[in-house]
Amino acid sequence: MPLTAVENGVSTVQVRITGRDYAHREPWQAGQSISNSVTGVYLGNDRVLVLAPELKQAVTATVRFQDLEYTARIRSFDSTLGLAVLELDRSEAYHDPLKNLVGAQLNGDFAHSNAGQPLRLLSRTTDQARTREFTIVYEGTDAARLESEASGNIPAVRFSGWAPGARRGDVLVQADKVVGIVLSFSEEHKEGLAIPVPLLRTFISAAYKGEQVAPPLSVIDFQREQNQTGHSVLMHCGFEFQVLKNETGRRYYGLAPGTHAVLVSKVLPWMHNHTALKDGDVIVAIQQDSADKQARLLQEGALIKDDVMGMQPLDAALTTRAGAPLAEGTRFKLTVVRNRRKEVIDYRIAPFSYSHLAVPQSFDRPAYMIVGGLVLVELSERYLNELEHPPANLEYLGNHQRFHAESYARRYVILDRILPLPVNTGYSAASVLVVSVNGIVVRNLAHLKQLVSARIAANEHIAFRLADGRLIVIDHNDLETSAELVRSRHGIPYLESQLGP
Repeated sequence: MPLTAVENGVSTVQVRITGRDYAHREPWQAGQSISNSVTGVYLGNDRVLVLAPELKQAVTATVRFQDLEYTARIRSFDSTLGLAVLELDRSEAYHDPLKNLVGAQLNGDFAHSNAGQPLRLLSRTTDQARTREFTIVYEGTDAARLESEASGNIPAVRFSGWAPGARRGDVLVQADKVVGIVLSFSEEHKEGLAIPVPLLRTFISAAYKGEQVAPPLSVIDFQREQNQTGHSVLMHCGFEFQVLKNETGRRYYGLAPGTHAVLVSKVLPWMHNHTALKDGDVIVAIQQDSADKQARLLQEGALIKDDVMGMQPLDAALTTRAGAPLAEGTRFKLTVVRNRRKEVIDYRIAPFSYSHLAVPQSFDRPAYMIVGGLVLVELSERYLNELEHPPANLEYLGNHQRFHAESYARRYVILDRILPLPVNTGYSAASVLVVSVNGIVVRNLAHLKQLVSARIAANEHIAFRLADGRLIVIDHNDLETSAELVRSRHGIPYLESQLGP
């Protein structure tokens, strides 16, 4: 029996994802169940391409072909883009309908410069047995801002049209070939952005070569502790910058009237061996390779012309070309103004690691520890967002100390609250940075656990030094009793999570 997914020319499937959403403010709780259904693209050979950031915290993923469902495992996952290649477990099937399902093809010849082309948008939802199809219009190239720890701009395609219910993960098609995966869609404005084919192809190629973007994960039990490191086919531009928007600022740095430029506010720590760029430099042009006869000047809004994707933001121009991610080590020439003198310096892309983040955006399963009623967590941007009025020092860490230079995984430990217990009578604190334990500076929550364990083994009291100068001392003899009270009085079953042995 032919499958309805093939009737649209592209083999779309339904991917169901279930899991748990762990809240930062009560990290010991299981949180609310997440359940989502997204459109997937069948690539052939039992593999499905899907855009689903939820897979980072998934318990199960199943792929539905009409009336059959297959358990899927994550073969590759891009933690920045949210793209995944799933591999199906076909041992569960009594018969094999997949042999009739043709793998989708990517349209590598799509004319990005030809705005006005009609496209089809394919969407599958939980209550739809068939693929919904809408006719939309390609409006040209654009850039999309990613909401992730290593957030930045990526090349995107822009489309418009009437497509009620369209959402992230839906598929854009031209001539029965995929031209993009929807990143976002506004029903109010009837327009959206999608990940283009060159970027999709790079990700799929990495997955198929066995150069897995993330380790293969079997179906995850949410009660099982497992830390997932982030990996991505995307590089990071390696510095933070702000656009010089007015003539006064341009004159201050010695720029000619009408010159467009950006001010480098911070060169990130891992870049110091890869570029001569310095904090305070003003970038006015880039030369992408030897094929460029002359440097490409920045345009208004810090845009650089890409020959395929049109005008792209500076960070996208330094990390992608023609819509595809550039390889590590790709070299550029940057024209900068330093001390009111123009210079040309070398720049090459260096790999970004999530271990570079001292203040991540969020944790899908946040680590925590409770010692004598003190609830200790790690600082993240999501934590700051959930505080109505964050303390100034925590806000500073979130805004200005997001990246760290140390080789170890530095995190900032926060005393989130104190659960009232006899062992901590007289102490009151909330959302305060923990500086040290018994005089030793805390590097992260796992390090704090080691320090606490060492003090217990030595039969010593545990002294927490806070950023405001206060000292909280917990009697190690009362820890066992306080642990029972945390469980019975406050209903918290576990005293720690995600910290390992």
